[in-house]
Amino acid sequence: MDSKEFAKLAKSLKMPSGTEVKERTYPAHHLAAVWSKSGGHAGAKVIARVTENARKLGFKDSKFDLTGNGDGSVMGQKAYLRNDDGVLLEWSKSYGATKAYNYFSLTLRFDIA
Repeated sequence: MDSKEFAKLAKSLKMPSGTEVKERTYPAHHLAAVWSKSGGHAGAKVIARVTENARKLGFKDSKFDLTGNGDGSVMGQKAYLRNDDGVLLEWSKSYGATKAYNYFSLTLRFDIA
């Protein structure tokens, strides 16, 4: 997959505005589309929309984790979806004590051999 095909895939998933698509070399050579949002609750809706689109395009659930602090001040979820071409979609949601501490992110990644 080249960078144009990758950018087209990110667009077809309807990654949100502000998503940065670029080629990276650390920790490995890969293409990445990265988006994040701090505060509020709207980020959860964005993640739901993108993951629904990903499943429609053949991405399958790969892994799911719960995260958080031991004292319960922060709780979250992280999951991975993968397609047959080896493209990985990672999403995470983290909820703090108030909505100002909420954090949401999406990362679409393809490792270049």
